[in-house]
Amino acid sequence: MSQLPPHETSPIPSPTAGSPLAPTAGSKRIVAIDVLRGVVLLGILVMNIPFMGWPEAWAMDSPRFTDDTGLELTLWFLADVLANMRMMSIFSMLFGAGVVMVAEKAIAAGKSPAGLHYRRMGWLLVFGLVHAFLMWYGDILVGYALIGSVVYLLRRLPVGWLIACGTASLLVSTVATLGLAGLFLMWKHGDPSGYAAFDFYERDLIPGEIEAYRGGVVAQFHERWPAALTFILFVGPVMFYWWSAGMMLFGMAAMKARLITGERPTKVYAAMVAVGFGIGLPLASAVTWYKLAYGSGDGAQTMLLFAAHYLPTVCVVCGWVGLVLLLCKQAWFAKLSYPLASVGRMALTNYLSQTLIVTFLFYGHGFALFAKLERPTMFGIVLGVWALQLVWSPLWLSRFRFGPMEWVWRSLTYGRLEPMRRRASPAHTS
Repeated sequence: MSQLPPHETSPIPSPTAGSPLAPTAGSKRIVAIDVLRGVVLLGILVMNIPFMGWPEAWAMDSPRFTDDTGLELTLWFLADVLANMRMMSIFSMLFGAGVVMVAEKAIAAGKSPAGLHYRRMGWLLVFGLVHAFLMWYGDILVGYALIGSVVYLLRRLPVGWLIACGTASLLVSTVATLGLAGLFLMWKHGDPSGYAAFDFYERDLIPGEIEAYRGGVVAQFHERWPAALTFILFVGPVMFYWWSAGMMLFGMAAMKARLITGERPTKVYAAMVAVGFGIGLPLASAVTWYKLAYGSGDGAQTMLLFAAHYLPTVCVVCGWVGLVLLLCKQAWFAKLSYPLASVGRMALTNYLSQTLIVTFLFYGHGFALFAKLERPTMFGIVLGVWALQLVWSPLWLSRFRFGPMEWVWRSLTYGRLEPMRRRASPAHTS
């Protein structure tokens, strides 16, 4: 099979001043970042698939509705500890790192970084809106486009200030979530009967949601668009956008410190693994165990448990990033990393294709399996999608410079059709 050049960590490519500005491809990419992005892209599906295949209430609190066997509970527990908020947070970090890389590349080419950045964000917003309203309500691209447009303004800050601003943003998210819990508690004490009648999970709407997603595209759209709009305008700004902004700022700092590129000493990444997992996994396990043992579905308790995930998330993210970058520094991992790096290089294509594949299985325009499968079967689908993307991504990139959606995004951003086919060369032929 055709291969790209060896996976060596490389610095940010710096074109000569005044040279044409073009997207980064091939050996000029930072492979450690591509590998990390690939791992996270695959991991995100673990958390997304319940929201694609079950009613939202079931996915939010699976033990209460669906997970009633040992295997199901074990899989839920592992996903909650290892992936819940963790994969999205790392993805946000990588997005922030990308903001710095693209801006530095534009400056080195003598071009306006702001113009390039906001064209990228504008088209990402378009892709996200299409994804959210026509494919799946749980889209993250809209939020990333909006948040990325703001955090870009802070990209010139030194590392220390980026970390401080990121921490402040995470604290805002924490305070907002605790504030929601406080509002629920005030309601509970001020109007006990009204609060008791309130159903946080809106169980009476579940049958209609199931019927809609098992139906045709029109019925799906009528069910999807209010959920997508609610997430974009209300849930996102209160709970997710501030958190994602903080992680993006951490990613910008990690990029400037050359931490997320895999260039720091091995002992740094080993320490990240030891400290991150050593502290994060016990904390995360405790929160998840408490949720399983004592979770009641009460609105205030749900918000408090959500906030309790925040500190473990930061720690586990540190452990995951350290582990992947530590592996990237090992010679034996080079060949194993190539499929993961390929998935990461085609992150937008693979993210959207995950939605297309999984919703075709669950929604009425496909096999209509919505609300019919248990978690172990869902995880089998996850493994199947992983295998498909780990195979097709390197095969595609052996012939083409970009993934299909990456090519569209770049062509729109740079205002010209980018060359798609890979030039034949000794490094690219078998």
